[in-house]
Formats: sequence, structure tokens, C-alpha cells
Amino acid sequence: MELEKWFKLKKYPHIGLPITIKDYSWVKEYVENPIKIKKHSFLPLIHKSIVQRKFRADTSIVSKNPSGKRIRKKGIPKVRDIYFSSHLDSIIFSKYNEILCDAYEKYILNKDFNNSIVAYRKIPLTPGSEKNSCNIDFAKTSFEFIKDKSTKKLTVIIADVTSFFDNLNHKILKKQWTKVLKKTTLPDDHYNLFKTLTNIKYLESEQLFEAYDNTMWVQTGIPNSSTEKVFKRKDIKKSIFFKEKNAVAYCDKEEFIKNNLNLIISKNNERGIPQGSPISATLANIYMLEFDELVFNKISSINGFYQRYSDDLIIICEQDYEDEIIKYLRDKIDSVTDLKIEPSKTKVFRFEELSGKYTGFQIDENTKAINLNKTLEYLGFSL
Repeated sequence: MELEKWFKLKKYPHIGLPITIKDYSWVKEYVENPIKIKKHSFLPLIHKSIVQRKFRADTSIVSKNPSGKRIRKKGIPKVRDIYFSSHLDSIIFSKYNEILCDAYEKYILNKDFNNSIVAYRKIPLTPGSEKNSCNIDFAKTSFEFIKDKSTKKLTVIIADVTSFFDNLNHKILKKQWTKVLKKTTLPDDHYNLFKTLTNIKYLESEQLFEAYDNTMWVQTGIPNSSTEKVFKRKDIKKSIFFKEKNAVAYCDKEEFIKNNLNLIISKNNERGIPQGSPISATLANIYMLEFDELVFNKISSINGFYQRYSDDLIIICEQDYEDEIIKYLRDKIDSVTDLKIEPSKTKVFRFEELSGKYTGFQIDENTKAINLNKTLEYLGFSL
């Protein structure tokens, strides 16, 4: 039996025992029934803060390593707030992510900016290819545009949207969600997902662990059987041992409802959707639809280049348009999406012939002061 692509089993512990392959039939019937999804009660998300460190080229050191690449250093740690759905809820989000992905792809199929939106999509490496493009290819496309225009003085703008997922305006999200489905209002089943994602209810993972640390559910094997598994209660001393102990659930749904509803935290803001949900990335692309089209058309009108990878944007244009495009970008991100460009992460580079060589260098956006030691970096790659 071939399983649906959205039927993705999760291994992280949550409330209630995990979904298994044995549950496929009833889960499929459930998630494909809009009436049931309309009435579905989503469990609280589980929140974890994950610290990430990015390694960036050390522009303070001019010399390079033996492979010819710049020496890299640890960047400033970035804390990401990740929210985990219960196992059934996650499958529901995966199913509706498939629906929305399909609707989004159909919506932009014949749009000129189709290939400029590159994150969270399957974009063939070449027309008809079974292999999809990745960050290397997206960066390469940008860099090749610069090289192909090496007879011109170019400006490259690298911009980052401030706290992207945390700042999505719910009214705009609902409008764009409805638009991509080609409806006048959100269908009831979709609206239930929208409410869940915009009125976030969550639990702190460590608080939930403290409530059930000595009665966690774990998966264990049966003696004399290499395939059969059973679930049983186990005392786990620290959450870092979850993987080692095969922890699969904090508690049953019934005991959580009976004993621990007081742990639920409500986050009823007018902005933001949770990172970590199977549907969040697609919703982010849908949210940016109008902005992407406007900016692409503007940049194309001056024979430039536009690409967006999630909250990272790159714009390439001739230097004569530099100030106009920077202003246009900031104006449209504000007026169309109600978001902001992160000032500290906005970088402006120029490419032009210096001493007989086509050279890239960073400039100060305001003073236009030149820094020859800083080179263009996009999606982790340098030019």
C-alpha cells in the first residue's frame, strides 16, 4: 500500500501516544474529511528555544585558507522559538500544507516571478529535470547574473525581513490565504487551521516534562522479537535523555486535560505564526505573494534581478537605480506586508571595474563609504 506523502510520522514526544503505520486508514479518512477538520480540537503546541550558530566569512582577515576560501568565524548565536504540534495535528497540517502548496504553485505557475521565489519549493534544476535546485544553485544564479553584466556598474542589495514569522499580520495572512484558494472567504476547515495558528496556545517543554518526568511514555522492544514494540511508562531524569530512552509521549491526552490545563499559555497577538509547523513555510510564501509580484515587476522594468529565499532577499540593479530601489524596497515591505527590513542585516555592495579588474565591495548605505575587505555573501556563499 502506497502511503500519502502528507502521512509523516513524528518521533518527538508530545501529548498522547504517537501515530503509527497501523493508524493510517483511520487517519487518512479523518484528515481528508473537511467536516471533521472544521470541528477538530487542536492540542497545545510544545515550545522549545533552539540556539543556532552560523559560521560566516571573517572579513577582518584578508588571507584565505589553502582551499582559497575565506576563513570563517562563529556568528552571533540566534535563538529560534520552535513549536511542535501533536502527532495527529502535525499530519493535519501536513495534509493542508499539500493543499496550499498545490494552490500556490497553480497561482504563480504563469506569473513572471515564478522562479524568483525559491524557498520551500521544488524547483527543477533544468526544465523537465527530476533533480531539484538547492541553495547552491540559487546563489549561483544570482552570481552568474552579476558576472554576465560585468560591463556595467552594478548594485547588489542583500536584505533580511525583521523577525519574519513572528511579525506576519493576521489580516494580511487571511486575505492572501483566501486569495490563493480563489475563494471569497476561507472555507471552514481552513479557517479552523487559521485560528489555531494565529491564536497560539502552547506549553513550555520543560514545564511539561517536570509534570510527567517519572511517568513518561517510552517505546521498547519485546523479548525474543526483533519487530514488535510496546509502550510503557518510565522515569526519565532529564529531557536530554529522550532520544536515548526512546521517549514518545509525556502523557495521555485524557490525563493532561484532567490535570494540567493550567500549563497552557495563550499568545493572542495580531501578528505571528509558529515556526516549526509543517504548514508555516508555505503560508510565509503565500503571505508575500503581492510583494513578490510588485518588486519583481519593478526590478524587471530596469533589467535587474530579484530573488527571495524565505526572509532573505537579493536585488541586483545598475548603480544609477541604487537609492531608488532601496527606498522602493523599504516602502513596499512596509505598505504591502506590514513588515520591516532589518537595518543591521541590510548590506549594499557595488560591482565595477577597479584597477582593470571587475571587483565587488561593500558600501555604507548612508555615507556610501567603501569597504574593499567585505565581499558579497548570499545564502552562505561568497562572490
